[in-house]
Amino acid sequence: MTGHFALVEPINIYDDQSGVNIYCGVIVLILVVLYLLDQELRLSERVAKLLLLGLLALSMNFNMLNYIWHGFHVQNGLPNRFAFLYIALLLTMGFDAIRHIRKMKAWKIMLSWLAAILFTAYCMVTQEGEREWYVYMVTLLLLVLYGILLLWYHESERRTHLAKCVLTSVLAAEMAVTGIYGICMNGTVGRSTYVDEQIAYKKLVGEYDQTDDFYRSEIDSQRMRNENMFMGANGVVLFSSTMPEATVNLCRSIGMEARTNKDGYNGMTKLFNDVFGVRYLVSRKGSDTLYQMTQEGYEEPLYLYKNNQALSLGFMVSSEIRNWNIYSNQTAMEIQAQFAQLATGVPFAYTLREAYSLEEGPTYIIRLHPGEQTYIEFTENVKSVTIKTPQSEKTVNNYTKNLFNLGTVTEEGENSKANITITYKDNQSSPVPVRVYTCSDEEYQEVYQKLAANQMEHVVEEGNHVSGEIQVDQAGTLLLTIPYDEGWTVKVDGENVSTYRVGDALTGVDLTEGSHQIEMNFTPSGLDVGSLISIVCIALFLFSAMLEQYSQKKKEQKKQEETEGETENEAYIFG
Repeated sequence: MTGHFALVEPINIYDDQSGVNIYCGVIVLILVVLYLLDQELRLSERVAKLLLLGLLALSMNFNMLNYIWHGFHVQNGLPNRFAFLYIALLLTMGFDAIRHIRKMKAWKIMLSWLAAILFTAYCMVTQEGEREWYVYMVTLLLLVLYGILLLWYHESERRTHLAKCVLTSVLAAEMAVTGIYGICMNGTVGRSTYVDEQIAYKKLVGEYDQTDDFYRSEIDSQRMRNENMFMGANGVVLFSSTMPEATVNLCRSIGMEARTNKDGYNGMTKLFNDVFGVRYLVSRKGSDTLYQMTQEGYEEPLYLYKNNQALSLGFMVSSEIRNWNIYSNQTAMEIQAQFAQLATGVPFAYTLREAYSLEEGPTYIIRLHPGEQTYIEFTENVKSVTIKTPQSEKTVNNYTKNLFNLGTVTEEGENSKANITITYKDNQSSPVPVRVYTCSDEEYQEVYQKLAANQMEHVVEEGNHVSGEIQVDQAGTLLLTIPYDEGWTVKVDGENVSTYRVGDALTGVDLTEGSHQIEMNFTPSGLDVGSLISIVCIALFLFSAMLEQYSQKKKEQKKQEETEGETENEAYIFG
């Protein structure tokens, strides 16, 4: 409840999963009590709204109710998102109370005022809410001021308008100051930061990519979720409440940053940059290469890197890929190696070079070997990890239980090393286990040549429609790096074919040897039933509105007839 106090630091999306943002002006602490004492409103209405307000407040502290309000979904990111309903109800109650304030007794205002001050003073003495001292002090001062202004408005006869203006001005000033304070506490970023990057991306791609086929692009160290979508790119990273669970599980199993309904670019290896068809990567850091990609160009503030081995949206693999199990009790590198072996039949493995236990403070040096890809896997989350390689330096906060690509070097020397520094989370004291893996470029290229042998060409993506063609040398599985969904229908040479899950998350289609035309169309499952229900609901709403209008006209007609009857009687009596 101390979230109603002034100058409370807002909960942001990263720091807290249990708090709530319910600040809507200190005056509501007075008005909610005043609303309870407002006899201009029906008792049933006051009780009903107070009970609903209490239910919403309780839901913020009771997991099952919280789960229901979040659409039967575990809250993630921004906690207690239904707080806007609580605030809206509270403000409408406060408006009703202040609308009737001049008809109330002065003692009701003073009682409401005293209750709010006592509550705030109690919180300050007991440190309820664990707020900064100035939060309690400013709130108390504002409550004193609001109490005086409310009494002035109640008692004023001739200067009612002036009292309203002063009260409104103080309210507006409080909201503005607290709003600005909240933004400053959580950090600010200018609109131009995002727009400039959007413009830069479009210029870079327009200049360096002249193809019309489908490909994916990603961003190293995103400022926000879905930034690739904002820039106009098809990407791997997504934050969506409707993201399939299997897709998240796949990303997590191969060592990518992934949780609940989102994934991140951290953890992408050379193998899956190729498999997922990430042709371009943009970054604010400049070097000759980044994550086995070469720099193509620069447009303030972004560098463009190209992956010359990015695979098509669909490519042929062995039918053994059906046996790929992302839920096996294996490390991320073992699951990736299993994919490569099943897809190509080529023996392949990542070598476990070293295993460390990192402590907070010291910088750990990891030797990079020429001709080898190097990755480090964190098995526990830390508050932050800073990774400096010959190509770049980056700091990742909070979510670090995934792989990190340390790149590739061409020669031994002082520059062929990576530096790792970690910061513990609160209450974290034990060393954090990490594993360092490598694989030789030569062994990887053998796998890649098999994956790249038969790919879809002339791939066209138009919203819910995808088409392309492929030449198949040997019958097997066409692996489509599109999340599996029952809404997809696939046609091969004009005939409908069945699809199946690959790694539980991707889409597979059996193809025979020869040349094939592929066509895919997506229609969300349940669209027909959902549309029908919506149409029926609209019809019922219109019908009920007509009935209400008809009923209202009948009442008005009856009232008019009664009035006319009384007029005739009076005319007869006094006639």
